[in-house]
Amino acid sequence: MHFIFSFYYKGHRKYFSFQTGNTACYLLYEIAKQPELQEHLIQEMSSVLGNKAHPSWDDLQKMTLLRNCVKEVMRLHNLLPATARVIAEDVVLLGYQVPAGVSSVEERCILYQANCVLTG
Repeated sequence: MHFIFSFYYKGHRKYFSFQTGNTACYLLYEIAKQPELQEHLIQEMSSVLGNKAHPSWDDLQKMTLLRNCVKEVMRLHNLLPATARVIAEDVVLLGYQVPAGVSSVEERCILYQANCVLTG
């Protein structure tokens, strides 16, 4: 637990942006909940890195499972809860007429976790 605390509160100020620190902490949290995923990630890292202590950029590009885990964490724990936009042209949305110039807010924390969106 001390490692997570240090990584989040100390590390993000010196080495990372706030978003990177949060994302890394959520990644560790999600991986910790899934022992089978941990094993797959260890296998992927071992096969790509071998005996190297630090991955290169090319090594990271080869770690597809790790990259997909990061993307999933960013979907589940999005740090930007909403995005505001102005509708550029008249549209019909779910049967409602929405005129151009109206402000629209995408609630990402709801949208990215809603079963109706994920399952179609």
